[in-house]
Amino acid sequence: MVDASDGRRPAFRVAAALVTVLLLSFAAVAVAPAGGREVPESFADVVSRVRPAVVNIATSRTFGEEVATRPYRNFGREGAPFLHDETHLPPGHPRTVTSLGSGFLVSSDGYVVTNGHTIERASRIRVILHDERVFDATVVGIDGLTDIAVVKISSVRNLPFVQWGDSDAIRIGDWVMAIGNPFGLGGSVTVGVVSGSGRDIRSGPYDNYLQTDASINSGNSGGPLIDAAGRVVGINTVILSPTGGNIGIGFAVPAAMARPVANQLRDRGQVERGWLGLRLQTVTAGLARALGLTRPRGALVTAVTADGPADRAGIQAGDVILGLDGEEIRQVRTIPRLIASQAPGHVVEIGLWRGGARLTLRPVLGAAGDVASLDGLVSEPELAGVGGIISGLLDEQPPPRAREREPLLGMQLMPLSSEMRLALSLAPDRRGVYVVAVKPDSAADAAGVRPGDVIFVAAHSPVSSPQEMAERLTTARRSGEEAILIQVYREGEPRFVAVAV
Repeated sequence: MVDASDGRRPAFRVAAALVTVLLLSFAAVAVAPAGGREVPESFADVVSRVRPAVVNIATSRTFGEEVATRPYRNFGREGAPFLHDETHLPPGHPRTVTSLGSGFLVSSDGYVVTNGHTIERASRIRVILHDERVFDATVVGIDGLTDIAVVKISSVRNLPFVQWGDSDAIRIGDWVMAIGNPFGLGGSVTVGVVSGSGRDIRSGPYDNYLQTDASINSGNSGGPLIDAAGRVVGINTVILSPTGGNIGIGFAVPAAMARPVANQLRDRGQVERGWLGLRLQTVTAGLARALGLTRPRGALVTAVTADGPADRAGIQAGDVILGLDGEEIRQVRTIPRLIASQAPGHVVEIGLWRGGARLTLRPVLGAAGDVASLDGLVSEPELAGVGGIISGLLDEQPPPRAREREPLLGMQLMPLSSEMRLALSLAPDRRGVYVVAVKPDSAADAAGVRPGDVIFVAAHSPVSSPQEMAERLTTARRSGEEAILIQVYREGEPRFVAVAV
């Protein structure tokens, strides 16, 4: 008699083998990185290609009495001079202080990109190559608004150089490497990931940093942030640290911004930027309701420079910019950056929201001059630790209603006098009303109106007396509006607030 179990063994073994193969295949698929990108076993090959193009930068500067007798303190921007407390030196005793930083070659004939703060005010700049050759360098150009600089070493050819990458394509979580000269050690490499993008740390008008946890320390300033393919996606510039040391939060100027700036510095020694002549503020939920928008979006124009490009094109205070050259505006700080990236003379298409309707205007960009003439943002209150995030969340709540319908929303107003206009540096013919006092817990108080503010506009119309303000409020209430849009002048700049009526 034949045992039936013996006849089943081959089939059982085949089935077991198939199950094993399927399980292994599933495990392989489960651990495969999304998008087909594999975690490399080593970054050594990439580093060996790129590191010869990364340079150390040593600068020197002679200080006099006012600095030589004072210790240096680090307030958060890394790559600053290594100074020691030498207050024992005789008054007026000069000394030379050395600063260390990093940079990278972008051409075979000696052009080096670095940070502006690494070389500014230096009396001598030396570039040390990977093979330890040392060259004196000259400044080609510095752009203080982006903290990018280009220097040139001469009498040398066939140098290794890096390729720029696409920082717009890099994703949060992608591998990056910081290569530079931390603490003067030279040629150091740290590895991490991109932790965030589009970071605004209030260091300048065009903040748009990449954030990384790749260790960046003093001396890394100006060095490249490299992607896994060995391309430069950023310039290491700033660290966030309460102690001055690395805590895993570093910031790099993205290549999308750095490359065109470096190219302009290399070609003509300075940067030309487009200019509209605008002051802008964020559209909050309360402002959106007062403006007739279904949700907070775009950027609210608070002021227009007289006879500037925006003014000549017909843009007005109270307009909301919804789009620029076909790109939807999601954050107000995007606009100054986009405008500055265009050359003077460029015709920009701007989509506006005005009085409940859409319209399109096409101003011709002018040339940005000094910092005071740049397109900018109205300063807004910032909560410690979280920037404007919490304030934005709070603003999503419905606007507080006044406990009673006060004629002037809890404000005591008076017309502007000649003396007030002079004290507030206003034009002699400027119309408006002065806020003498604000009743606590009133609608005006809840909206942020403060004593000392000057109200120029209410409900899109100028006001010059308390009676005119009362008339605007009466009209808004009869129309069933929830809030009224008021333009106030405070601390030298205008801004809009939405007050519940």
